[in-house]
Amino acid sequence: MYEEGLNKWGFPQKYKDIYIYPIKLIDEKYYGIMCKLLAYPKNSIQDKDIMKASYLSFVINVLYQHEIEVQKESNIHNEIVDFLKYITKMDCHINYIFRNNSPKSMNDIKYTLIFSDEKGTEYKISENEFDEIREIILEQNSLSLDYINEFNPDLEEKLNKIADKSPMTFEESLFAFCDACGISINDINGYTYYQFNKHYERTRLRLEFETFKPLEVSGQIKLKTGEIKHWLSHMPKRTRYSDILIKKQDYVKNSDIFSVTKQK
Repeated sequence: MYEEGLNKWGFPQKYKDIYIYPIKLIDEKYYGIMCKLLAYPKNSIQDKDIMKASYLSFVINVLYQHEIEVQKESNIHNEIVDFLKYITKMDCHINYIFRNNSPKSMNDIKYTLIFSDEKGTEYKISENEFDEIREIILEQNSLSLDYINEFNPDLEEKLNKIADKSPMTFEESLFAFCDACGISINDINGYTYYQFNKHYERTRLRLEFETFKPLEVSGQIKLKTGEIKHWLSHMPKRTRYSDILIKKQDYVKNSDIFSVTKQK
């Protein structure tokens, strides 16, 4: 059972008898692999076979355009296995069988993940169960299926334009965070991505509050969207396009289009 409270401490989640560990900042490579393998909006592809396929089958057969007759030693297999070994700290390999003698689509192949512990005990995970494991991995590393499935090509283009105006590499964000907190980068190398993102966002809010709240109180600035909230206020969960979309009621409240002028 997924326990959200474990994430703030960097503890692993448990799925059946398999422990799933969060990714640490010092293992940046694996965060990139996670995004590459697990963060694709599969349902955005309007294809009957893809819609029916498990996510594992989709990654192997579509995302990297592999043939139906899968090679056990293919690079994608190795990458998935290497990632799962890191996440679970267990040995892992992928088994597959054909559902019929003449497979015509990816759905004619059945995949099974085989994990084994130090004692040699094996644990089998089906394709459908991997979908659940994928969701756990994303959540404990500050992503979510909701965030991924919100993908919209038009909005993504607008979001990228905003990001291009103030680009900051991940390395730069690490050092900026350390500078703001007065700590060394060695003090956070054991952080998980979940912990870092939570701490980084709260630090950003504190700096904005300390910079702009005095200006607001003195009347030097006025926000259309209301007052600047205290940095210790509750932070609502952000969506993929929070930076470019606003709630309808906020737009109506602050737009001149909806203002009513009383006639004399």
